[in-house]
Amino acid sequence: SETPVTWDQKLNPDGSQALTGKKRLPTALDTKVGVDLSTAPTPSETLQPGQLPVAPAATNSGSGAAWANVSIPGASVDARVDPHSDQARLGTTLKKSVPLNDTVSVSVENGYAVTDTFAPAPPTSSTVAPQSRIYTTDGVARLTIAPTGTTFSSGAKLSSADEKWRHSLGAEQKLFGGVNVNGSVSETDTGTLNKTISAGYKTNW
Repeated sequence: SETPVTWDQKLNPDGSQALTGKKRLPTALDTKVGVDLSTAPTPSETLQPGQLPVAPAATNSGSGAAWANVSIPGASVDARVDPHSDQARLGTTLKKSVPLNDTVSVSVENGYAVTDTFAPAPPTSSTVAPQSRIYTTDGVARLTIAPTGTTFSSGAKLSSADEKWRHSLGAEQKLFGGVNVNGSVSETDTGTLNKTISAGYKTNW
């Protein structure tokens, strides 16, 4: 029988939602196709005296992208087309996981990708034309402690756009009922550190 489409929903604290629909294809390899959809944050209903409600910005009305994934043990190939960003991406990831004992495991991922941009680049004052095709390589190592639901990660990424390595550190804590908390520190294009912390809820329906 035909495999049905399944949907994952993630609700964010600002009221926005992320929806992923995916379908497994009847092939010898583990092949999936799907779409990623996102909605804009929900405007706050609390207004101050004399304040008028503000309509959501047109540029923040949500977005969507189509993707395909083929997986084999230890590797995967991903393709993604994002009309909202006028981009297409093709990449491959190599994975290796090693259990240290019954409760702790280490996994390593190395990725290689090429991204094409179709929209015309905006004019700049630089004498170097921006690249329409960018190559990237990245790697990340994760340490997972199963009983506590905690994962620590350390990674680095290199892009042909500027030939600079950018490093990152992160941690994820699973709480209860699909709720998780993520924190990360990563280097930016300017050399400063970007620090983020977020909480999310994920369910299947």
